[in-house]
Amino acid sequence: ALGARTAQAQEPATVRGVLITAVRSGTDAATKQLRPGDVIVSANFRAVTTPQEVQAAVAAQRSAGRANITLAVTRGGQTRFVGVKIAE
Repeated sequence: ALGARTAQAQEPATVRGVLITAVRSGTDAATKQLRPGDVIVSANFRAVTTPQEVQAAVAAQRSAGRANITLAVTRGGQTRFVGVKIAE
């Protein structure tokens, strides 16, 4: 739904979150420069540690009629907030 495939993050041990394993080209996730190896640490300002928690946050946004979700994404020790369109 985000244009990104996720998995349970394993490394580095100091970052807890959901690992992005793939990003489909042409999606908003790709446009916002999300990449494999990035770790989603929160979705709509709630900590996430499993792909199911990210999926639930996306589903909640969609059911509320919202077209975007805010993700906190960590890469190289830096965290940034990214608004991503939810794919149809």
